[in-house]
Amino acid sequence: MNRLKENGKYAFLAGFCGATGSLFGKLSGGYYEYENAWILNISCFITMILFNSTYFYIFLKALQASDSSLRATLLISTSNYLISALFGVLIFDEGNKLLWVCGITMLLIGLVLLQEEKSKLKSN
Repeated sequence: MNRLKENGKYAFLAGFCGATGSLFGKLSGGYYEYENAWILNISCFITMILFNSTYFYIFLKALQASDSSLRATLLISTSNYLISALFGVLIFDEGNKLLWVCGITMLLIGLVLLQEEKSKLKSN
């Protein structure tokens, strides 16, 4: 159980770092109508690089903590997509399309199925 908790922590942190890196990447390409806007663009770009580097480090930690690379990757992807959606709605006032919601639903179903398979294997 401790290993599962550790893997979940790393997976969530990696997803958060990936989503935050994407957020700053989007902000770094923005056009801002004030003098010295290039400073904001460069700052966002550097922040994006830092978050993406942290993402890869934590991603590797999650893979090491997990007994299955598929499960770790699925957890990280799901947390990344959910946090990206939250950023999109809160910061950019974006709406989520039906296809996007279906994709997240499929990821969550995949997580449940993987967990059920692991539980069945442990009980045998």
